[in-house]
Amino acid sequence: LAAANVHVIIGLVILVLALWRIWLRVTRGAPPPPENESPLLRRLATGTHHLLYLLIIVTPLSGATAWFLSVEAAGRGHGVVRTLLFFVVILHIVGALAQHFVFRSNVLTRMLMTKD
Repeated sequence: LAAANVHVIIGLVILVLALWRIWLRVTRGAPPPPENESPLLRRLATGTHHLLYLLIIVTPLSGATAWFLSVEAAGRGHGVVRTLLFFVVILHIVGALAQHFVFRSNVLTRMLMTKD
């Protein structure tokens, strides 16, 4: 039970941090994509980011629904969404590395830099 409680707390913290990240993205915007990036790569990056944001919200919400409201289907959905989130994160990492090593853009550097 203690491990389950820690899991729930971490999930709720992730939800709060995800909402904060989305608020920052909406209020501050995002850096523009590299100027010479192909339209296909731009659409792939945009779609990946939208899916990533959706999944980092749906994952803790489905877990919270399963835990607090005892909705069994939400628990099954939580497992599916968690797995999908894992693969989208891998895609995001591969995309960032491809931008850096294959396309020689500054995308990875921008991702790792922090602003005041």
